[in-house]
Amino acid sequence: MNVPLRRRWAFYIAMIGTVAVMAVIGLCATRYYTRAFPGVLVDADGVVSSLGLPSWASTVFVVLPQALRLSVPALVNTFIAFFKDTSLVIVIGLFDLLGAAKAVIVDARWTGFGVEVYLFAGAIYFTFCFAVSQYSRRLESNQQGI
Repeated sequence: MNVPLRRRWAFYIAMIGTVAVMAVIGLCATRYYTRAFPGVLVDADGVVSSLGLPSWASTVFVVLPQALRLSVPALVNTFIAFFKDTSLVIVIGLFDLLGAAKAVIVDARWTGFGVEVYLFAGAIYFTFCFAVSQYSRRLESNQQGI
């Protein structure tokens, strides 16, 4: 394995960046869940035990659906923000949508189509974010009936 030292260090730096991004996403999700759980029914164990169900059923059927209903809007908002912030990922050396658009504009065959390329990239961002927000809105309205 005669891998040059520079390539090994680049790999290690990319891995550290990936782990850091995953840790940030996990901490944000954890923050939303911990904020949601105090708003959940306090006496869930009493409700479930009065129905004759085991204690794990309170978590699965009472606490978790209520916590998800409270935390889904914030989690979807964070997901959309992370998706839009992928332009900042270029700092750790990964290739994102706007980086691909810039690479296309530099190509001689695409000279003069810069506006169209950026409009297409913007349309992709808008379509994805709009679809996710509409799905979240539908999910929230379905959970309101629960």
